[in-house]
Amino acid sequence: MKLRTIYDLGANHGEDTARYLHYADKVISVEANPIIAEGLSHKFAAEIAAGRVELLNIGIWNTRGKLPFYRHNNDHWSSFDPNYGMREGGYEIIDIETVTFPDLVRAHGQPDFLKIDIEGADRHVIASLRELETPPRW
Repeated sequence: MKLRTIYDLGANHGEDTARYLHYADKVISVEANPIIAEGLSHKFAAEIAAGRVELLNIGIWNTRGKLPFYRHNNDHWSSFDPNYGMREGGYEIIDIETVTFPDLVRAHGQPDFLKIDIEGADRHVIASLRELETPPRW
């Protein structure tokens, strides 16, 4: 069974986004780190043009607005949460636009499948699932 929409929250270098394209008509790929998001825009240029990938360079948090983002040299540690993003030095602080997960769903549609790997913000997405009219099936 092919899914309509998969959300890849914390796309990083797009390994999961690439895999999800085999299972869904569309992937909403969210990556807060602007350097990584720029790379994803090139990696998935054809899929973006075809409307199969929607790449969003935003952060997911429990508030809307701009927040300090700790962009770490180890991109797996980059986070809005300083406990994640400031580990062992090697980071810079930049401001990134944030939305809540329900905002994202209202703007981009209901996910059939949801992957969350957003270093310290996972808890905000999970807590907000009860706000959705229909939660993701998987």
